[in-house]
Amino acid sequence: MSELNHLNVHLVKIDSRFSIDLCEELKLSAGSEVKLLKRTSTLARRQFLVSRGLVAYILRSEWGSSSVEYLLDDSMSPPLISPQNNLQLSISHSKQYIAAVVSTNPTAVDIESATRDRDYLGIAKKAFHPSEYEILEKSESHKKLEEGFYKTWTLRECLYKLGESKGLTDQGLDTERQIRDGGFTPFSYAKGDIYLSLISSKAIKINLIRHY
Repeated sequence: MSELNHLNVHLVKIDSRFSIDLCEELKLSAGSEVKLLKRTSTLARRQFLVSRGLVAYILRSEWGSSSVEYLLDDSMSPPLISPQNNLQLSISHSKQYIAAVVSTNPTAVDIESATRDRDYLGIAKKAFHPSEYEILEKSESHKKLEEGFYKTWTLRECLYKLGESKGLTDQGLDTERQIRDGGFTPFSYAKGDIYLSLISSKAIKINLIRHY
């Protein structure tokens, strides 16, 4: 079981050997089978299977699911750990990547794959706090603009998942101030076109584990 002062967020690529192995070992619950049937595209089905396999892996490797028999209740949306006890789950996917975390305290993760033709400043002007927009407007390069945009966007998504914001386009939300005033621990990761953020309600060390 994970140390209480550590939190592992797992990141996988859906076509990696690790993800293929996850799917080969996966046994879906009845609720998961129903949800899978509703996924019509190949990508959506693959994302679903790998994400459920990753959750099973985390429960088994970090929380001893073989002995306490935690299950993923996919009859709910978003899915829950059953029996709930004190375990909470957050999953996010974008294109070829899946991120997931299981914790004993309120935690949210979000991952985004950069879309090159996005009007970052246009979106930020309509969606972000004025101070956040001003920072982006002063970006030294397009890459810095992209990095700043997705860091703010993913952190906002995490706050929304935890019920700490009205929505992603709430211009009254100063993301960094909300995180600071709420006592959250933030974590952000960027590499290539992948951007990931996580916030936790406890001041703990956050580790990123990449399975590819």
